[in-house]
Amino acid sequence: MSPANTKNLYPSANGQEPARYGFGTLAIHAGAEPDPYTGAVIPPLSLSTTFKQKAVGDFVYEYSRSDNPNRSHLETAIAALEHAKHGFAFASGSATTATVLNTLQPGSHVISVNDVYGGTHRYLNKVAGSLGVETTF
Repeated sequence: MSPANTKNLYPSANGQEPARYGFGTLAIHAGAEPDPYTGAVIPPLSLSTTFKQKAVGDFVYEYSRSDNPNRSHLETAIAALEHAKHGFAFASGSATTATVLNTLQPGSHVISVNDVYGGTHRYLNKVAGSLGVETTF
């Protein structure tokens, strides 16, 4: 998760500050500090697909599929709402599936519906299976 904008105005859920705001307040404000350049209180939508680097490898955001300001705001809000240290958002269901399944250890067992998305079915059989994760459909 990239740097989140919850330093001062609104509670972050990083364990540093007790949750003292209600769900509604967190849902509206977490991850949405005023823009330091414009003062906008609602973060603007970033439509950029690539971002300028200060030097090779020196960047906050590189490419929108890997991370972007919109995703950072959403992840911060999710973490605050869940009173968690981090929140995660993915560009696709397949990315979510791969990330979750890659946390499993060899010998783990997954139970899946038999009409799961084809890409998920292949991932479970070919990738997770080759890593020692067993699946029952």
